[in-house]
Amino acid sequence: MFGSRPGKAILVCVSLLVALSAGVFAAGRYGCFAAQEYDAKAEAETEISVLKQQIDKLEEAFATEQPQSAVRTWAEGVKKRNGALQYAMLTPGLKAKMFGELSANRWTTGTSSPWVDRYEIIAQKVAPETAQFAVEFTYTDATGSTFTKTENVTVTKLGGYWHVSAVNEEEDDFVGKVNFKQGIYRPDFDSLPEEIQNWVNCSLTIPAVQEKDYYGYRFVLVTEGMKPTGGYGVTITEARPRDGMLQVLVKSVQPGKDDMVTMALTYPYDLVIVENRGLPLQFVDVDNAGRYFMRLTGIETIEQPVVAESAWIKVFAPAPGAEVEGAIKLSGIASVFEGTVGYELLDGKGGVVQSGYAMAAMGDWGYFAEEIVLPPGLGGQQLTLQLFSESGKDGSKAFIVDIPLAVR
Repeated sequence: MFGSRPGKAILVCVSLLVALSAGVFAAGRYGCFAAQEYDAKAEAETEISVLKQQIDKLEEAFATEQPQSAVRTWAEGVKKRNGALQYAMLTPGLKAKMFGELSANRWTTGTSSPWVDRYEIIAQKVAPETAQFAVEFTYTDATGSTFTKTENVTVTKLGGYWHVSAVNEEEDDFVGKVNFKQGIYRPDFDSLPEEIQNWVNCSLTIPAVQEKDYYGYRFVLVTEGMKPTGGYGVTITEARPRDGMLQVLVKSVQPGKDDMVTMALTYPYDLVIVENRGLPLQFVDVDNAGRYFMRLTGIETIEQPVVAESAWIKVFAPAPGAEVEGAIKLSGIASVFEGTVGYELLDGKGGVVQSGYAMAAMGDWGYFAEEIVLPPGLGGQQLTLQLFSESGKDGSKAFIVDIPLAVR
C-alpha cells in the first residue's frame, strides 16, 4: 500500500505521538499572548518543541509527489479510523480547522460498527496544482450487510508535495484562493494556518518588518508595536518591482488631536502575500520617504512570545517566575546603544551576584542569547535578572527589564 515507505511503523508512531501531544498543542494554539503563562516552564517548552519536531518529521515521511497517493493515504486513515494519519495528509489551513474535532475524539474517527471494509478511488479532475477525487467507501458490520458512502476529496500541491485541501464541504479557506492585485493579496486572518497566526501574534509588540516563505507563498508583515489608543493603523498598499528591488509601499495613520479614539492599547499591523517571490524587499513609506523600517538580525522571524519587555529590549526567555538551576538561558531581541544588552543578577537585597552583557544590535532588532552560569550556594533563593542598556549620554541604566526567578 505504501510502496517503499515504512508505513505501518510510521503510522503507529504518528498515532501515539499526536495523541499524547494533542493537549500540549491545544494549550498554545491561540496565539502568543495566551501562551505566555504556559511558556513559564522552560523545560516543558523544550520538551514540547522536541516532540513537535519529531511529529513534523514523521508527517514529512508521508509526503508524496503523486496526487492519488495522497488520497490513498488519507483513505487508509479513514479505513483504520486513524485521525492522526488523516491529519498528516491535510494542508496547514485544513489542519487548523480539523484539529479541534480530531483531538477531541482522541484522534479516532468513525465508529466501531459499521466499519470500512474497502474503498475505491475515482479520479474526477486532475490538473498541475490541484486534483479532485471521489472516494467510495464500502461499509460492513457483524451481520455482513454492506452499504457505500462517497467522499469528495480535493488535493493541492504545496511545496512540491500533495496534501488534502478539502473533504466534502470542509475545505481549506486559504489554499487556492489567492488573487493578486497591485502585486499583493491580503488574506483573512482567521483562515490562515496556525503557524502564520502564531508568527503575527508573537510580533505585535515589536515595530519591525519581516517576511516568511510558507509553502511557496511569500508573506510580508509590518508591525508598528504598541500604541496608547485606537486610531493608529498601517496598510501595505502595493508591491512593485523597481531597480532590482521589490518596493513595498506602506501607509501609516495616527489619530488627529481632536479625533475620538478608543482608550485602549492597540497593535497596528498589516499582513500580505506578495506576488513577486524573488526580488529583495525595499519598504517605502508613501508619506515619509526618509522613514527607516527596522528589520531583524540574527533570526529570520519572530516565532516565540515576548515574556518580558521594555521599549527596546524584548525577552523570549526566561519568563518571570521561572525556576532555574545551574544556569539561566537568556534570549531575546534588542535595539540599544552600541548593540549591548547588560545584565545583572540581583539577590533579595539588591546585591549583584553575577553580571555581564550580551550583544544585540543598534538601529535594527538584533537577536541575543546567553547562558548565565549561576554561582554555587544560591539554591532556594529568589533572584531578579535585570536587563538594561547603558545610556550613551551618562552611562545610566535605560530600558530596564526586571525578571524575578526562583533558584532550585
